[in-house]
Amino acid sequence: MQKIRYKNVLILGLLIALIISINKCSSNKKLIASQHTILLDTTNHFKNELGTITATKQVLELEKKDLNELLYSKDTTLNVLRKEFSKVKTIIQTQTITKINTVSVPFEVYVPYEFERKGKYQKEWFQFDYTVNQSGLSFTDFTIPNKQISITGFKRKWLLGKQTYVTDITNTNPYINNVEVQTVQVVVPKRFYDTRLFNIGVGFLGGMLVTR
Repeated sequence: MQKIRYKNVLILGLLIALIISINKCSSNKKLIASQHTILLDTTNHFKNELGTITATKQVLELEKKDLNELLYSKDTTLNVLRKEFSKVKTIIQTQTITKINTVSVPFEVYVPYEFERKGKYQKEWFQFDYTVNQSGLSFTDFTIPNKQISITGFKRKWLLGKQTYVTDITNTNPYINNVEVQTVQVVVPKRFYDTRLFNIGVGFLGGMLVTR
């Protein structure tokens, strides 16, 4: 009777382990399909409740080996920045262009003769067209390009030092500064059968029953 009970418990344990394995396999297949879709996805824009424009895109989930292949090996800047972390949790890359159509600066003292000069000023980190005449100075098509890289993860000062959970935000444009940064992460509790302790317990129980 006791032997039958052990067999039933063993079967139940193996059945649970099988269900977990199938669930993980299914999740991995969905993740691969999702990665392919997101890589082909474009950034969308919509008007939010504040009346401004929000850019949105799906989150790309990658394993460490895929992260090295798809991001680090192709982006030198990102590869340098991520080496400051002992473990990277999330990476956000944002491409922005600040545009100002027209800025007019009238002269306080009117120039007593007519003249006009036009030109284009182009640098790596900003560019604009300008017009100056007897009335004043005006800038048009003022643009400021920037790429922002946000990395959230763990840092430590030395190999065995205490880990600190931080967010680093870096701009490629040297004229742009981040005045304040705040990162809030919502912790989602794991289901009991997704925990490592549960999987170890099932394996240990199965091993004990098999040896009896």
